[in-house]
Amino acid sequence: MRKILLTFAVLSAAFAATAQCWNIESDRKGCLLGTCCNADNETILVGRYDKDSFSAHATAFAIKIDEDGSYTTFQADDDDYSSFFEVVALDDGGCFVVGVRGEGVNERLWVLKFDEDLEVVSEHFYDKDAEFAELEFYYMLMTKDDDGTFLVTGSVSPEIGFSRGFFYRLNADGECLNSRYIHPDDYNGLFNNSGYRPDCIREMHECSDFLVIGAGQGGNPSFLRFDYDFNLVSTNIINDLPNPNHGSVNEEVTLLTFLYSDYWIDSTNLLISGYAGEDTDDNLFIDKHYMFFGKADINANIYETVFVANQDTLHSTIQCHNMSVANDTTIYIVTVANVGSYLGPSLVDIYLANKDLELLGRLLPDNISVGYRPVTAVATKDGGIVVAENKFGYDGMRIRKFLREDFRSILSVSEESDLLHECLVYPNPAIDAVHIDVSGLDVGDGRTILRVFDILGRQCFNRTINGDGTVLTLDISFLESGTYSFQIIKDEDILISDKFIKR
Repeated sequence: MRKILLTFAVLSAAFAATAQCWNIESDRKGCLLGTCCNADNETILVGRYDKDSFSAHATAFAIKIDEDGSYTTFQADDDDYSSFFEVVALDDGGCFVVGVRGEGVNERLWVLKFDEDLEVVSEHFYDKDAEFAELEFYYMLMTKDDDGTFLVTGSVSPEIGFSRGFFYRLNADGECLNSRYIHPDDYNGLFNNSGYRPDCIREMHECSDFLVIGAGQGGNPSFLRFDYDFNLVSTNIINDLPNPNHGSVNEEVTLLTFLYSDYWIDSTNLLISGYAGEDTDDNLFIDKHYMFFGKADINANIYETVFVANQDTLHSTIQCHNMSVANDTTIYIVTVANVGSYLGPSLVDIYLANKDLELLGRLLPDNISVGYRPVTAVATKDGGIVVAENKFGYDGMRIRKFLREDFRSILSVSEESDLLHECLVYPNPAIDAVHIDVSGLDVGDGRTILRVFDILGRQCFNRTINGDGTVLTLDISFLESGTYSFQIIKDEDILISDKFIKR
């Protein structure tokens, strides 16, 4: 364990001048897999340092960042392979961590409880079922139940074939209360043709059941409901996914990677975020990628969506925790996309939204991450967000904290007379923002909506206008180049309808 007092690194004003930055130096690439924020507004991150490019040799680590800017680190010894996958904050300032240690038949589930200084309080190892001894732990998730126990699920994978799932329920000291590995005949063979691939696990309200999101049948994402003892209660497969036209169904739109949730709307509905892809050329190849934010019920019905980003890119980077919630009005969505190749730098956008799916702001940090290594993010108790990534071209990693006020508003209303122009929309064409003359209109009553559509008629922005003024300013930097139409609507009546060009 090591504690370091850091000096704040100030980023250039083009990104966020108030951001705090921690550069964690290492002679190895860091791979960040889990993160959380405790009640004292301290951020804890876990993962592994890879000794080579293929993660064949790795060492687990944990980092805890205090509010005063100092940070504490824990790193496992180099005797054998180790990796942390997930962390949950404890009320006493400590944390509960799960991972793996050992290789091959000697690989075991590793459970640690740390105190507030990242000193080990308890440590437990658990062997895989004998039938699964040759399989490797691939991924795992963890959540804390209302009764104080910890639920762990994940997958073990063979070199060839589908992954198999497992469950562990642990008490507050890390002792195993119950476990189960998914055998071929379990759950009526549900996972025999697709494997078990959990993206998110959430305890349910008003009962002891829990929901696993992402594990599917035939490759389709599903909402799987299990009871306290890991019996399957129900499975609901997402067959119809919304396309970017906000709710309509397109058979060519499919989920590509993570489907995640960090917010229950009520006991049967939750916010979700995920990637979708579209085969625009009908050649059985996904050539359009979308990041969406939406609402779904526990029966896997996605009934409302907002598409926050799209890319004509070859790859989309895997990331963990792409949604993180501070409160009802501060929800962060992180999008990551490789430019042309897995090995190139990644473009990262962070969007600020609320529980009503309104996009409130956007932050575009500089290029971060490298290849297929995850970017993790977690909202903090003060309404900010901590983003951890691997620095492109360097070993070690970088951790940055942004505040809510660092985000540029996507839509604002002002009385700036110098923005008024003889045209309704100015400038046009535009690169970063357009100004719309709304003088003479009452747009500050909370009943007026701005909608923007691309040239194909797909809705790409839908937002209630809040605030009085004569000039409406819309940030369009997140849109692709092209022609867009917009409508300003009040009580279903179209007040303004016009077009602009994004360069």
